Amino acid sequence: MDMKLFFREKKYDRYLYHFLFVLTIGIAIFVRWKYLFIERMWPDEALYCWYGQRIFDIPSLIFSKEIIEFHPPLFSCLLAFGHFIFQPEMACRVVSMILNVSGIIVIYFLGIRIRSHFLGLFASVTLAFNFLYLSQSTHILADGPMALFCMLFIFFLAKIDTCSSRRHDIYVGLAGLSVVLVKWPGIIIVPILVTYYCLVFPQASLLKRFQKSLIPLTILGSVMFFMVIFFSYLTGKLWPDLTVLKGVYLPKPFWYYASKFHNIVIIPHIVPFFLFGFIAIGKGKDNRSKLLLLWFLIFFLALSISKEKDLRYSLLILPSSLLIAGIGVETVLKKLFKIPGRILIAEIICILCVFLFYWQMNPRTQRFLDRGGAQFTGFKEAGSWIKKQAGEYVLMAGSQRSMRYYSGINFQEYGGRLMKLPKTKKEFEAFVRDTETPLIMESDYWERTQPEWIYPITEEKIKYFADLGFHLEKTIVRLVKNERKEVVWLFYRK
Repeated sequence: MDMKLFFREKKYDRYLYHFLFVLTIGIAIFVRWKYLFIERMWPDEALYCWYGQRIFDIPSLIFSKEIIEFHPPLFSCLLAFGHFIFQPEMACRVVSMILNVSGIIVIYFLGIRIRSHFLGLFASVTLAFNFLYLSQSTHILADGPMALFCMLFIFFLAKIDTCSSRRHDIYVGLAGLSVVLVKWPGIIIVPILVTYYCLVFPQASLLKRFQKSLIPLTILGSVMFFMVIFFSYLTGKLWPDLTVLKGVYLPKPFWYYASKFHNIVIIPHIVPFFLFGFIAIGKGKDNRSKLLLLWFLIFFLALSISKEKDLRYSLLILPSSLLIAGIGVETVLKKLFKIPGRILIAEIICILCVFLFYWQMNPRTQRFLDRGGAQFTGFKEAGSWIKKQAGEYVLMAGSQRSMRYYSGINFQEYGGRLMKLPKTKKEFEAFVRDTETPLIMESDYWERTQPEWIYPITEEKIKYFADLGFHLEKTIVRLVKNERKEVVWLFYRK
């Protein structure tokens, strides 16, 4: 058989790529499996878990102030669906893992649609075992799902050059809407949508190109208009939460993500290939490849402008970065080997080298993930103890979101009996003096934003609380950095 003809026709190479992709998915699930059973519960995780449980119990709350105060309800609705099969907390962890693995699947087919099976496989492997993306599979947070729906949006948008039907424009609009319904900053996709519609039809007039984009824009605009009006009506605020833009919690300089780029892609060796791919796409004429540049640049600029920065927010630029790097690798391999058979062998060796790199990194990765999984623990046991307390009482909590989720007691503003700790000792003493209702007070080792009069807990502060009538009823101990430490304190005043 003529090997050149065999590889030129590509009779079996795609099946090899499919096999390696299925193998990647299997390993990805295996690596993530044990983190379904961790105890850790971040405050933001507890927020989404509570939303999911509330929507499952009372579906009419989907568009209530309680649910949409911080973010739109799509992610919370997905978590709620998991409650039909699993217990509440496990449901949230399973749904988060499924969404995370779905991102690996979507980027594989996105890579195929953009250019080739190699690009899809390279992107799926590097995404599956990227520490940043892998760690998000162990968290119940909306950043990973937002990256997934961004990939779905790009997947549909990339096809408009060959599928000009109105039905496909509707798919583009719905995919874009899913991004916005995960988190408000998803509105950043609008300039990507408009720019690509203008770019991909060079023969049409600018007016006609814009008119064609009106279908997805109408879908996005109409729903977003309704959401903002409804949000303003429920909360009394003109705009949704803008702490990310203001940098209230994690302010960083403009160049933060550029300086941390090697930490985002994890494999430092592919950074030169990213730059090569960036240049190759810029010089080329392929619109679908240019869409990757558009995706990367707009999100990178938007994230850099926002004053609040955190590495997990860079999940929005991670998929495009890996795809651009994959194009750089593929371009180099084709220039070096030229003959189809040799190119295929070189591509497979490249994929195996990526696997080998992650295999060598795995022990270190597991240590970091295990260490993270041992943080923010003890809340479930504390919530169980609180549930057993009879009678009417007010719960004051240092970690409000976690205690709300595990105790089942809602915030006072939503008809519950849970309140935040007073900011000052004077306010605390006045509240205790004027309240005859039994009080339960929670403090913990993890939440560092607790008031100074209670955090950190010391023997002197325990004596101070005793003078006010509080008894230390329960302490919860967990392993912290291989040492047994008290991580949650529960005080009770009858």
